[in-house]
Amino acid sequence: MATGQHPDPAPGEMAANAALESPVMVIGQEFVTQHPVDLEMMQKTFSLGMNDCKVTDEDGNLIFQVKSKIATVRDIRYLQDAYGNIFVSLKHKLMTAHGRWEVFRGESIEQKDLLFSVKQSSVFQLVSSKLHVFLPSNTTEKRS
Repeated sequence: MATGQHPDPAPGEMAANAALESPVMVIGQEFVTQHPVDLEMMQKTFSLGMNDCKVTDEDGNLIFQVKSKIATVRDIRYLQDAYGNIFVSLKHKLMTAHGRWEVFRGESIEQKDLLFSVKQSSVFQLVSSKLHVFLPSNTTEKRS
């Protein structure tokens, strides 16, 4: 190998590099940016059984809002754009060791509309959260 050449990447590295080069569009092009954006989430401290919050950019512009319905048996929340249009539903899976959510297209909570699921990587997370995201085709939840 000549000076300055890199060894061939391992198969796992090739898959990771390919994933970075060809991202998967899960929700929509309108939520893609070409640069990092700092977002801040503010949750209401008391809202009569609802877990609503707002997500703003660094200038205080409303980007997203999360709304829940009052007095429902299931823990379902709706992610909306700044205009109140619902684009995904978030369903909290109860009775799981890891915090787990399923994310569906629009207002649906039917399996055919499942976009991805999210779970905490560890049961015990005190300061920050590390999450694993799985697409519906990854039924074994294998991480690459």
